[in-house]
Amino acid sequence: MLVKKKNAFLPKVAMFVFLAMVFVYTSYHLVNLFLTDDIKTIISGVTTESDSVSGTGYIFRDETLLSSGTAGAVDYFVKDGEKVSIGQEVANVYGVSSESAGILAKRMLFLTNKQMALLEKSVISGADATDLASLRGEANDTYNKILNLIAERDTSELAVQTEKMMVTMNKMNVLTDGSSTVTATHEALKAQRASYLVGQHIPQTVPRSGYFYYTPDGFELKFNSATLKNLTADGFYSLVHYYETADLRIDASVYGKLADTTRWNFVMPISQSKAAKLEDGKDYKLTFKENNDTTLTMTLVSRVEALSRKESILIFECNRLPENFSLDRCQNAEIELSSVEGIYVPISALEKVNGVTGVYVLRGSVVYFRKVDIIYNEADFCLVAKNGQPTEDYYYLGTNELIITNGKNLFDGRILG
Repeated sequence: MLVKKKNAFLPKVAMFVFLAMVFVYTSYHLVNLFLTDDIKTIISGVTTESDSVSGTGYIFRDETLLSSGTAGAVDYFVKDGEKVSIGQEVANVYGVSSESAGILAKRMLFLTNKQMALLEKSVISGADATDLASLRGEANDTYNKILNLIAERDTSELAVQTEKMMVTMNKMNVLTDGSSTVTATHEALKAQRASYLVGQHIPQTVPRSGYFYYTPDGFELKFNSATLKNLTADGFYSLVHYYETADLRIDASVYGKLADTTRWNFVMPISQSKAAKLEDGKDYKLTFKENNDTTLTMTLVSRVEALSRKESILIFECNRLPENFSLDRCQNAEIELSSVEGIYVPISALEKVNGVTGVYVLRGSVVYFRKVDIIYNEADFCLVAKNGQPTEDYYYLGTNELIITNGKNLFDGRILG
């Protein structure tokens, strides 16, 4: 009888395969153990980088001075900058015995009104001790900003920030000090104000519709559209010199001024190299420092070249009058020359795979490669295009992905142990 022998080869093959799998599995985790770094990541997000230039410019606007025919304290019925209608009463002028007395009464009333407005901002209805923390934070931020302005010898925002600091400190004083003098001082100023508004008064009406302003600066006849129409480089710099040196006296009977429309121009010289980046007829963003960094979109309507100074005198136009925006004649501004928006990527995260620039991202414990198109470069970071469309070979980097910034031995599909 023949006995059939067992095939001893198959168990050996199975054992070999099993041992090979164990070796591969163990080796894989050993490689990850020794090659895995202390991975650092950042979340991808969109940011904007801009190129800008700062300087000093001047406001040009068509305005008419309004006179009452007599000097005296002025009690206004409308807000500074308010739109008014033809024939509308805007103020009472209280006559006094002499022009000098009228000038003094007018000045004192103006200062009293300003002090009252400051104290009125300091009284916060419905506030309690729980608001102190935010007020302290606000005061600390403002204080640091004032210190920075002083350190940089930048006076553009100093008045705004100083007033903001005073208001915040007054608010804190009202909340913490039961014997605060803020309210009592305000009442005393009201009585002082009333003392200037006595005797006969003359109602003042506007001759046409427009925008009414309390305080002329005396340069209304120089800084207007007629001057802009024929502006030359020499004419502009002569006008600036006149503004800086003129000792003007405004007639004591002038109680305000009227602008017919919302249109105004801002004229600012910058270097020709910077001006070359701007195009006439296009809109640009201007940030006004004395107006608490208010940003307005203005149209660059024309320019005048000052070849001897290598400057371009830019003429911007705006038809907006934001609330509480000061139209003081001379202002510091920043012009945004260009801007680019993209996903922020540290330079350390960039990798090249088969000649393709990209980054590695982490999803769970798996590494993936993402292609990027660089649109803006700096020394330590770049911006890459957002909303890239995936191709057959690559996905583009999107927002809210974990970009690996310091990994080594990375590859698409690697699992980090």
